[in-house]
Amino acid sequence: MPKETASDKASTSVSRLTLSIVVTTLCRLVLNTARRFVYPFAPALSRGLEVPLTAITSLIAVNQATAVLGLFFGPIADRLGYRLMMLTGMTLLVAGMFAGGLFPFYGVILIALFLAGLGKSMFDPALQAYVSERVPFHRRGLEIGFLEFSWAGSSLLGIPLIAVLIDRMGWRAPFFVRGGGGWLGVRALWFMVVNS
Repeated sequence: MPKETASDKASTSVSRLTLSIVVTTLCRLVLNTARRFVYPFAPALSRGLEVPLTAITSLIAVNQATAVLGLFFGPIADRLGYRLMMLTGMTLLVAGMFAGGLFPFYGVILIALFLAGLGKSMFDPALQAYVSERVPFHRRGLEIGFLEFSWAGSSLLGIPLIAVLIDRMGWRAPFFVRGGGGWLGVRALWFMVVNS
C-alpha cells in the first residue's frame, strides 16, 4: 500500500478546510436569516402573536442588542476554543427556533430571538478567529469574503424562503425550518469542523 505523500496530505488538508468554510458559511446563512427575518415579517408576527405591531419592535431590539455581547464572547472563544463557541452558538439558535415554533407566545418568541442573536454573537467572532488561525495569510481575504456571502444570502435566499413558508404554512413554519437547518448545521460542524 503506497504511503501518503506530503503533497497528498496538503491536498487533503486544503479540501477539509474548504469543506469547513462551506459548512460554516451555510451555518452563518441560517444565523443571519434568523437575525434579519423580523424586519420584513413584523406584520405577520404581529398578527400571529395577536400583539400590536409596535410590540414587535421589542423583539427586534432584543435580537439586535445581543450584538454588543460579541465583545465578550471573542475573548471567551480565545480561552475555551473556537469550535466549542461555534457549536454553542448554533445550539442556542436551534433551541430558540424550536421553542418559538412549538410555543407561539410573545414571551417565548422574545426569548427565541434573543437566543438566535446570542448564538450569532458567539458564532461570528469564533468563526473569524477559526478561519484566521487555519487559512494561510495569502488566502484569508478570499475565505473571509466567501464567508460574507451568508449576509447577502440571508436576504437573497433566506428571506424569500421564509415568505413562501409563511404564505403556505403559516407564521410558525419558518421557526421549525430554521431550527431544523440549525440542527443540521450543528451535526455538520461536529463532523466537518470539530474532527478537522
